[in-house]
Amino acid sequence: MLEQLHRALQRRDVFASPSHRWSDPRARLLDGAVREDVLAGLSLDMPVEEHLAAVVSALDEAGKQMAERLESAGQDTKVTIEVPPGGRAKLNVSNLGALGEPKSLAWLRGRARRATPCTSGTPC
Repeated sequence: MLEQLHRALQRRDVFASPSHRWSDPRARLLDGAVREDVLAGLSLDMPVEEHLAAVVSALDEAGKQMAERLESAGQDTKVTIEVPPGGRAKLNVSNLGALGEPKSLAWLRGRARRATPCTSGTPC
């Protein structure tokens, strides 16, 4: 019986009201005048479907532009897009190499080393 309840909670077939994790997420959505005020404050005056379509279009265009730029860079590029069979595209940045250590980090390490007492096995 408990297993069935747990599965129903995971499928969102039932909700536990005092719980933050298992409560109905729709109950926490804004509505009415408060929702309209938030949307106006965020300058979101178009319908949700139009806004999401515009965002999807912008992301799609940015992805195409990045793919074109990587293709035009040829073999000199340090970043590649890999698509495993039946999988999602992944950005491979293994050829970028490490950045140098900032001077502030070297200074901080030196200060920490000098402030740490010497023990056997650690350099002073």
